[in-house]
Amino acid sequence: RLTWCDWASNTRLVCQAYSVVNDAGLLLRFTRLLAVNSDGTALKTLGQDSTSRSLGINQYDGSVVGWSSDDSNTILMARNYVPEMSTGTHLASKTDGLGVDRIDTLTLKQTKEENPVRTATSFIADTRGQIRIMQTRDSSETGVLRDVVRYSYRLSGDRAWRPFSRIAGDSDGLKPVAVDGNSNIAYAIGHKDGRDAIYKVTLDDKLTSELVLASDKVDVDSLLTLGRNGRVIGADIVTDKRQSVIFDP
Repeated sequence: RLTWCDWASNTRLVCQAYSVVNDAGLLLRFTRLLAVNSDGTALKTLGQDSTSRSLGINQYDGSVVGWSSDDSNTILMARNYVPEMSTGTHLASKTDGLGVDRIDTLTLKQTKEENPVRTATSFIADTRGQIRIMQTRDSSETGVLRDVVRYSYRLSGDRAWRPFSRIAGDSDGLKPVAVDGNSNIAYAIGHKDGRDAIYKVTLDDKLTSELVLASDKVDVDSLLTLGRNGRVIGADIVTDKRQSVIFDP
């Protein structure tokens, strides 16, 4: 079944399909990203195809982390790469982890934006289409995931990753969720008096944080964005009814 669709251009949609597969009594969840014209033609899958040499099951093939500001059909997509068995062939892929590609959803032409990182779990692009935030998950030497999440960021125009925050279990810490490339700030979820609130953090050497929106009754629910580039303009607070608070004049 489809879980969502959005426009890559005025004529082309990107959708996520969800399914549950019974594998010898074990129920496995799969998601796949698809692209299709608004008239139903030119249906194509956007993830990495699995092969008989794949060394793992690709249950999650990726997510959209940036939309084009023009009508070019292109998106920024975080894609999951699964390595292949190399016995008897020189063509097997050893790429492992989550990377980012810029993809034409009609022709499937792609350019590499970020090489796959094995411990990466998500990326965030700013409103200018540049990757600025990477989320990683700690793991043991044997590959067992730990309950420690780290966020790294980049200065504008720089490729080096710098530490942004570290969250272990239920500990306090800022979780970035969006980046405004024009003002060079990240919007992040953090705690205020035991509830989720929205902060903005400068993406410079100082990482100066400032409270943007909080409620003394409930968590701040979600950000409100405007336009194809996802400029943050406010957030939702939900009590007995949903209230939209606009903090961008």
